[in-house]
Amino acid sequence: MVLEQDSSKTRTTMIMLLNLTQQQTTESLKIWKKEILYHQNQISSNTQLRDDTIEALAVSEEDIRVTISDIASNEATYAREEATRNQQHETFVSKVAAIDDVIDAIDEAAKLIQHLSLGASFAQLKSKYDTLHKKLSDNTSHTALLQPVITALTELATHGVNQKALTKIAQLLSEIRQQLVSEKAAKTDVEDRQAAHWAEFSVHLSNEHTRLVERKAQLEVQIQEQKDTIEDAQSWIEFHTLELENSEERLAGQQAWYAVQSEIYETQTAERTAQQEIVDRLQEHISEKLSTTAQFIASRN
Repeated sequence: MVLEQDSSKTRTTMIMLLNLTQQQTTESLKIWKKEILYHQNQISSNTQLRDDTIEALAVSEEDIRVTISDIASNEATYAREEATRNQQHETFVSKVAAIDDVIDAIDEAAKLIQHLSLGASFAQLKSKYDTLHKKLSDNTSHTALLQPVITALTELATHGVNQKALTKIAQLLSEIRQQLVSEKAAKTDVEDRQAAHWAEFSVHLSNEHTRLVERKAQLEVQIQEQKDTIEDAQSWIEFHTLELENSEERLAGQQAWYAVQSEIYETQTAERTAQQEIVDRLQEHISEKLSTTAQFIASRN
């Protein structure tokens, strides 16, 4: 009987220990499940971050491609427009120089006519006349404009000097000079407007170039940051995937341990229950025997 009581106490103690172990195991299972959920969430969030950043990177790379193309286009436009402007200026300088040469020749012709009008003989001015006539005849920039002057001077040398002819030539020279001055003023006005336009346009192109270069630099930094983000996210995905696998293995081990402990607990509980039932029946039997014995003794007395 004592051995049975000791055995019962041992089973009770074991059941209590198993119950405590089950509780601890249950808490451990909760912890591992939380860790698994944490790693799953981290994998999910980092996967989303990686995928979103990959999409953003594609946009950034397209933006920088367009920006680089715009920079090249800007530089090509600047070079082309600058070359055009330089050509315009060179043409202006050349044409104004030609006009100035003709004006100088007209002024020389006017002085020649003035000397003749004041009484100088043609013979005295013959060398100047020849030089002037050749200069006017060789001019190619204003051939049509100078032709009447050349004709008048030729007639003057052929038919002799007379005041009427000199007056006519002087008037013709004045009119031609005025035309040349007006032509020079018109070309200067065009040159000034072209120069002003280029000054404004070149500033616009330079500012645009600066903006594009800054944009390219910003995109380069942004692209590198996005690549770093993708790399970091991928590293975290791999890290949490490994941790998830470890946690799942630990959880599986804990669940297996829990299953074993539960089976032992249930077995011990069942045995204790069965033992208790035997004890209860034995006690009941003893009680009945004692009661019967007591009644028997009482009846004898």
